[in-house]
Amino acid sequence: LEVYIMNATQLQKFHEDYNELTGMVPATKVSEGNYTYSNYFTEEGTYYIYIRTPNEKHDNLNGEVTFEVTKATVTVSPSMLVKNVDKNMTLVFTVEWNGAPVNGTLKVKGIKEIASYEAYADGEEIEVPIVNGEGNITNVTAVRIGNVTFEFKPAADGSEYADADGELKVVVPTISVEPDKIFLAEENLITLTVKHPLTGQPCPGLEVSGDFPSGHMVLGKTDANGKVMIGIVPSITGTIKLYVEGDVAGEINIVLGLKVLVPSEIEKGKEITITVTTRGGKAVEGATVKFGEETVGTTDSNGEVKYKPADTGDFTITAEKSNYEKATKDVTVKKGPNTPGFEMIGVILGALAAILLIRRRRK
Repeated sequence: LEVYIMNATQLQKFHEDYNELTGMVPATKVSEGNYTYSNYFTEEGTYYIYIRTPNEKHDNLNGEVTFEVTKATVTVSPSMLVKNVDKNMTLVFTVEWNGAPVNGTLKVKGIKEIASYEAYADGEEIEVPIVNGEGNITNVTAVRIGNVTFEFKPAADGSEYADADGELKVVVPTISVEPDKIFLAEENLITLTVKHPLTGQPCPGLEVSGDFPSGHMVLGKTDANGKVMIGIVPSITGTIKLYVEGDVAGEINIVLGLKVLVPSEIEKGKEITITVTTRGGKAVEGATVKFGEETVGTTDSNGEVKYKPADTGDFTITAEKSNYEKATKDVTVKKGPNTPGFEMIGVILGALAAILLIRRRRK
């Protein structure tokens, strides 16, 4: 029998043109009508088996048997390394195929062996024996960022290396910025916190730097809590790139901010002036102002809008304008001084009548 194994593309071409038949696999063993065929598959996917007699009178055209070729899967513990943080680590590799542990050799691409091991190392590779689905290496230090990848060769005689699913990432630490936005033309105190992205633990002793309008500047080394504190007064909007140990790790966003100027306590029924400025104190025209849920209006060229609160209570004043970060201010509206009502007028009239009566009696 003639046996042909084709992928989906090859099979389609064959079905369209009988002369496009390809992928013949020679029999490696023949015994009383039983045939053994062997072949190597370096690409995963669905494959189709076409069989015919040598005289081409009998075949299984349009009834080809299919089978799947899948990759071995590699997982690593820990699943991530952090440059200049993870040192002398033990890496445990687990290799499975279709959920079952396998035996063979794992080629680890991107790790260099010296007295110990370094990752990531471009173009370097090592081989790790895998027994019952597991192997390991020790004393691994993360020195560069990159992705460590794998190939696997089963233990069976004649096996070859093929790509395996999975990777080990060597990354930079994460850096968080608090507050997450800073304002133009205002002094901003910023806390930068550097952490291990997998464990969440602080990373002490790492150099943090940034790209500022005046040039690249070293901001300091992280303390025991992974923190660096800085103060800046930005002169332009945009972003400041942040680096940890020379690698981009985050950024600071500089924005135009608004400020609402109004007393914290307001008298009910009394007209007030709400002033909106930039955080640096410049009046902002055209800002929309809300008092609670009520839209008051837009600010004039002086950054002002008038409003007379009708109710008492606690309210939030909001100012917004396109391309600016909105501003809010909480205020309390209280009752004003009491004015004489009808009851008071009645008391006054009664008192006057009593005085007049006394005077008449004296006469």
